[in-house]
Amino acid sequence: ARHWETLALVDLRSRGRSLLGSQGKQVIALRVAQLVRDMDLKRKGKITIEEWLHYMLLARSGFAARQVNGLLDKALERNKNILHDLQKMFDAADTTKCGTLNFAEIVSMYSRHLWHLRPSQSGPSKNMSEEELKAGDPEEFAKEVVQAMDIKGDARVSYPEFMAYSLGRRK
Repeated sequence: ARHWETLALVDLRSRGRSLLGSQGKQVIALRVAQLVRDMDLKRKGKITIEEWLHYMLLARSGFAARQVNGLLDKALERNKNILHDLQKMFDAADTTKCGTLNFAEIVSMYSRHLWHLRPSQSGPSKNMSEEELKAGDPEEFAKEVVQAMDIKGDARVSYPEFMAYSLGRRK
């Protein structure tokens, strides 16, 4: 909170305003506490780089962070590495590093046999075997992924859409 207080003081001084009063300091401390609570998904009192990245990608998209984080909270109870694993999977596909997967990036993941996910519109997804992956068409698999995950209808899969689907949300 001291860091944010210092930034606020610098900002106030640059605008020719006076120092923060106790009420202003309380507002900053409350907002910092809220941010830490929102970002600290593992409830350890500190924020990991994965948690920070997750928060920033959700915030940037304007997606329903509470919905995704509710699903993530339940998943973390079962698998403490799920956030790291899903981010690694998304990052491997996001070759443009823009936080959204286009069709070609998804096709590439199937062509290189890096994704084995077979999406489902209603029930749980399944992982394909290496034989199923080799026998199938990467473009068809990519179409299924976009159809299952793309909520906005822009023929792309954003980080929040990927996370929500991977954590159990279905259209």
